[in-house]
Amino acid sequence: MEYNKLTSKLRKNIDEFKNNSWKKFIESLRKSPISSVQFWRRINKFKKKSSAKAFPRLTKDGIEYNTDAEKSNLFGMLLEKTFTLNDMTDKKTVGVMTKVNEFKESPIENNIELITISELINAIKKSTERSSAGLDKKTNIMLKNLPLKALKEILSLFNLSLLQSKVPKNWKIASITMIPKKEGMTNDPASYRPISVTSCLGKNYGKNNRK
Repeated sequence: MEYNKLTSKLRKNIDEFKNNSWKKFIESLRKSPISSVQFWRRINKFKKKSSAKAFPRLTKDGIEYNTDAEKSNLFGMLLEKTFTLNDMTDKKTVGVMTKVNEFKESPIENNIELITISELINAIKKSTERSSAGLDKKTNIMLKNLPLKALKEILSLFNLSLLQSKVPKNWKIASITMIPKKEGMTNDPASYRPISVTSCLGKNYGKNNRK
């Protein structure tokens, strides 16, 4: 038990050190511009390091899955069975879909309270820096270091989404990674669970969205 606490504390300290190092690097770009060679050398260090571990050979119903494509298809099949669509003939589902369609067909309100630049900045400041980037590769650390001009562009996008009652598709797409339910890799695909990562932009929009 004490070992787990110490391991967790050590991991947290390492993450804080990495985040602080990155912040100092970003700050150095503002104060004294460096050459592009030095910049990309630093960036490439992050690209080369990967904590991802290769999945072992998976086995299900006596069939072996060896290649990455075979393993991905197997996990996809298992997830598809787990996360199925609702029965559209079910009474509760029909009721929900009726309300959704009524909302979609109703006229858009003109008295929508738009998001302000200060609200956007505050939401980004409070966002978790450890959050992984979605498919758009935009992290919260990047968002926190954007100039005001770029933040105003994001604000325009957020408010346009509010006014049109539409959310960009990319904000709703999740990158799914399978991780072991318990410590250590196994050959049993049922011993893994999915975690999904969505766009940091989309999550910040959700924080700013009017209830």
